[in-house]
Amino acid sequence: MAEGFSSETIGFLIELRMRNDRAWYNEHKPDYERLVLRPFQALVSALAPTIAKIDPLIDTTPAVGKTISRIYRDSRFSSDKSFYRDRAWITFERKIKEEGYDVPAFYFELTPSGYSYGAGYYYVSVKTMDNFRAMIDRDAEAFLKIVEPIAKNGALAAHGDMYKRSRYTGADARIAEWYNRKNLYVAAGFDGVSDAFCFGGLVSRLEDGFAALAGIYHFMCGAAFDEAAR
Repeated sequence: MAEGFSSETIGFLIELRMRNDRAWYNEHKPDYERLVLRPFQALVSALAPTIAKIDPLIDTTPAVGKTISRIYRDSRFSSDKSFYRDRAWITFERKIKEEGYDVPAFYFELTPSGYSYGAGYYYVSVKTMDNFRAMIDRDAEAFLKIVEPIAKNGALAAHGDMYKRSRYTGADARIAEWYNRKNLYVAAGFDGVSDAFCFGGLVSRLEDGFAALAGIYHFMCGAAFDEAAR
């Protein structure tokens, strides 16, 4: 049976946040591997077939630095100089060697107080978002069909900073919700973590959620990578 998350996982993350001490972490590193790393590796492996079906170019290697976040914080450019993160996540994305691309990705994040999943751009350029809007303009009805599964999912919603002045000249609020964003990701967030303790249930929820996001993910890829969309 796959080893999943538990109340011990959350307890470890909370204590790590409180201690945030190298000596304590080194002493409890086996607990990190058992309670955090291995469940995340199991989750990546369980989701790999679904992700590969959506986009075979996405890396699904169940390893830190590939799909799994590092527990160590990079504090070089932050006022927060704590050593360790009190949360962990997985990211499924294409590994693009060339610079200058806005890579959309799927993600799942676990914190001591809840969890979330979704898909979108972590960083996105003005050019890519202009491409995104131009693609909507070419076939708005096709775009609405793409985002229909997101609405049906119920938990998922579009997020991102909005322009103060609308760039959309139409009257369809369903289009404006997407069209007027400076940046974009689609996510579902859940308060509380007990739902994440059932490994099979969590995998099913993420599989269904990522399937609902497949259309908008490929639309984002079109805006970022497809020269025909530029």
